[in-house]
Amino acid sequence: LSLSPKAITALVENIVNELEQAGFNTAVIHLNPQDLACLDNLSVSLPATMQCAADPSLSRGSVRASTDDTVFADLLEHRLAELVEGVFGVRAASAAGNGPDAAA
Repeated sequence: LSLSPKAITALVENIVNELEQAGFNTAVIHLNPQDLACLDNLSVSLPATMQCAADPSLSRGSVRASTDDTVFADLLEHRLAELVEGVFGVRAASAAGNGPDAAA
Protein backbone atom coordinates (compact mmCIF):
# COMPACT_ATOMS: atom_id res chain seq x y z
CA LEU A 1 0.00 0.00 0.00
CA SER A 2 1.43 3.35 -0.94
CA LEU A 3 0.15 6.87 -0.68
CA SER A 4 0.85 9.73 -2.97
CA PRO A 5 2.45 12.86 -1.56
CA LYS A 6 -0.80 14.64 -2.45
CA ALA A 7 -2.78 12.24 -0.22
CA ILE A 8 -0.35 12.73 2.67
CA THR A 9 -0.63 16.50 2.26
CA ALA A 10 -4.43 16.22 2.36
CA LEU A 11 -4.28 14.17 5.58
CA VAL A 12 -2.14 16.82 7.26
CA GLU A 13 -4.29 19.68 5.98
CA ASN A 14 -7.44 17.92 7.24
CA ILE A 15 -6.06 17.41 10.73
CA VAL A 16 -4.81 21.01 10.87
CA ASN A 17 -8.33 22.14 9.92
CA GLU A 18 -9.83 19.94 12.66
CA LEU A 19 -7.43 21.39 15.21
CA GLU A 20 -8.18 24.95 14.20
CA GLN A 21 -11.96 24.37 14.19
CA ALA A 22 -11.69 22.93 17.71
CA GLY A 23 -9.82 26.03 18.82
CA PHE A 24 -6.35 24.53 19.11
CA ASN A 25 -3.57 26.71 17.76
CA THR A 26 -0.57 24.72 18.99
CA ALA A 27 0.02 21.05 18.20
CA VAL A 28 2.54 18.41 17.20
CA ILE A 29 1.49 16.44 14.13
CA HIS A 30 2.90 12.90 14.17
CA LEU A 31 3.49 11.01 10.93
CA ASN A 32 5.23 7.85 9.81
CA PRO A 33 8.86 8.84 9.02
CA GLN A 34 8.40 8.04 5.30
CA ASP A 35 5.27 10.21 5.12
CA LEU A 36 7.10 13.01 6.92
CA ALA A 37 9.91 12.81 4.35
CA CYS A 38 7.31 13.23 1.58
CA LEU A 39 5.98 16.34 3.30
CA ASP A 40 9.47 17.74 3.73
CA ASN A 41 10.09 17.28 0.00
CA LEU A 42 6.89 19.20 -0.79
CA SER A 43 7.66 22.08 1.58
CA VAL A 44 4.16 21.97 3.07
CA SER A 45 3.57 25.02 5.22
CA LEU A 46 1.95 24.67 8.61
CA PRO A 47 0.88 27.37 11.03
CA ALA A 48 3.93 28.62 12.91
CA THR A 49 2.61 27.12 16.16
CA MET A 50 2.30 23.60 14.73
CA GLN A 51 5.14 21.26 13.92
CA CYS A 52 5.54 17.78 12.47
CA ALA A 53 7.37 14.90 14.12
CA ALA A 54 8.29 11.42 12.95
CA ASP A 55 6.58 8.54 14.75
CA PRO A 56 7.65 5.08 13.54
CA SER A 57 4.75 3.48 15.43
CA LEU A 58 2.30 5.01 12.93
CA SER A 59 1.46 3.17 9.73
CA ARG A 60 2.02 4.91 6.42
CA GLY A 61 -1.05 6.99 5.73
CA SER A 62 -1.84 7.61 9.41
CA VAL A 63 -1.64 10.94 11.17
CA ARG A 64 -2.03 11.89 14.82
CA ALA A 65 -1.95 15.36 16.32
CA SER A 66 -1.40 16.07 19.99
CA THR A 67 -1.98 19.19 22.01
CA ASP A 68 -1.38 19.64 25.71
CA ASP A 69 -4.30 17.40 26.68
CA THR A 70 -6.06 16.28 23.49
CA VAL A 71 -5.23 13.85 20.71
CA PHE A 72 -6.71 13.91 17.22
CA ALA A 73 -6.09 10.86 15.03
CA ASP A 74 -6.80 9.75 11.49
CA LEU A 75 -5.40 6.24 11.38
CA LEU A 76 -5.19 4.09 8.26
CA GLU A 77 -6.32 1.07 10.27
CA HIS A 78 -9.58 2.83 11.18
CA ARG A 79 -10.26 3.83 7.58
CA LEU A 80 -9.63 0.25 6.42
CA ALA A 81 -11.95 -1.16 9.12
CA GLU A 82 -14.70 1.22 7.95
CA LEU A 83 -14.13 0.08 4.38
CA VAL A 84 -14.40 -3.60 5.38
CA GLU A 85 -17.58 -2.88 7.29
CA GLY A 86 -19.07 -0.99 4.36
CA VAL A 87 -18.20 -3.63 1.78
CA PHE A 88 -18.87 -6.79 3.78
CA GLY A 89 -21.30 -5.52 6.40
CA VAL A 90 -19.11 -6.83 9.20
CA ARG A 91 -16.69 -5.13 11.51
CA ALA A 92 -13.04 -6.09 11.26
CA ALA A 93 -12.06 -8.18 14.30
CA SER A 94 -9.37 -5.80 15.55
CA ALA A 95 -11.60 -2.73 15.14
CA ALA A 96 -14.48 -4.43 16.96
CA GLY A 97 -12.27 -5.41 19.89
CA ASN A 98 -12.54 -9.11 19.06
CA GLY A 99 -9.00 -9.59 17.85
CA PRO A 100 -6.22 -11.44 19.67
CA ASP A 101 -5.29 -8.29 21.61
CA ALA A 102 -8.81 -7.76 23.00
CA ALA A 103 -9.21 -7.88 26.77
CA ALA A 104 -10.90 -10.97 28.09
